[in-house]
Amino acid sequence: MFASGVGDGAVYRMATSEDLSHVRASEPGEAAPALGAMRWAVIYREGPLGRDQLGWRMPVPEATLDASLDRLTQTGRIERDRRGAFRCHEMDVPYGSSTGWEAAVFDHFQAVVKTVCCKLRIDPRLGLRLPERLRRPAPTREI
Repeated sequence: MFASGVGDGAVYRMATSEDLSHVRASEPGEAAPALGAMRWAVIYREGPLGRDQLGWRMPVPEATLDASLDRLTQTGRIERDRRGAFRCHEMDVPYGSSTGWEAAVFDHFQAVVKTVCCKLRIDPRLGLRLPERLRRPAPTREI
């Protein structure tokens, strides 16, 4: 997500590859905790995920991915299952944390969207039907 401006003048859009390359190139050491937290959120919401699946969802150099996964494993945030896939059972970012809030917002957004999608499904026993165009799942984009 790309954001510019504040208050009523704020604009948001999907981040482009160029936007992301600037983020990755600037202060990689400072961005590591936030990116690690995002990986934690992705594993929590979509796991268990293999290393290659994580690399596909959040492309970074292999060494960066491995270091991030090692940190998350050592801190007990994620674990590996028998097949070597990464999983976690809870995600808790304390209120007021200086890092990880981005992942908490992402996690909250995912929870809200999934809840709304479930609520929009109509029980077929009621005899109600949505138009076909509304019954199809919305297209998604990996971020």
